[in-house]
Amino acid sequence: MKIEMSRADIAQVESLLSDVKNGSKRALTNALNKTLKTVQTQAAKAVGADLALTAKRIKQDFAIKKARFSDITGSFVSKGVPIGLMQFAAKQTKKGVSFKVKRKGKRSVVRHAFIAPAKNGGGLHVWWRGKIWKRPVNPKLKYGALPRKYRFPVSSSKKTRGIQRLTGPRIEDILGESTMWEGICVDAAGKYVENLGGQIEDILRRHRG
Repeated sequence: MKIEMSRADIAQVESLLSDVKNGSKRALTNALNKTLKTVQTQAAKAVGADLALTAKRIKQDFAIKKARFSDITGSFVSKGVPIGLMQFAAKQTKKGVSFKVKRKGKRSVVRHAFIAPAKNGGGLHVWWRGKIWKRPVNPKLKYGALPRKYRFPVSSSKKTRGIQRLTGPRIEDILGESTMWEGICVDAAGKYVENLGGQIEDILRRHRG
């Protein structure tokens, strides 16, 4: 989402605040930035109602570019990668790893999956070992009981598929669903008008004493 001011809107605000130094710029930038903050809060709330994630994790994929006196434009962007399945309340079970992606959905289980830290120290993740066409050990053994060297990729050979880090959806894809995003945009337009009016009144009141 990108919010810009039209020349007509700027001219109207400048006329109302012509007696206040930088009054129009202050009103416009403050209103834009306040609106963007509201958009971020509403977006996190909307996504959180759909995905079983914390607001803190959701906001990690949000970015706000604030408006400035020199550039009276602002933007809200959601961008990221598929969220690791570990973030969806993942738990190790005897059958595999259970998790819950949808807030209103039930827990699911990925059979033979396991929880382990990443090699680069990136915390715990949910992994799944691909099928081994030529298994070097007893095929009746569970994945978790395999010797360590057989639970990680050993080559790029097509005979084996290395372990895969399991993920859920991207936050930007959920937020981009038409009904969700359209509702946020409509609310943002109304909120901006409200914020701008409030900023103008506040600046005039301060100026007049």
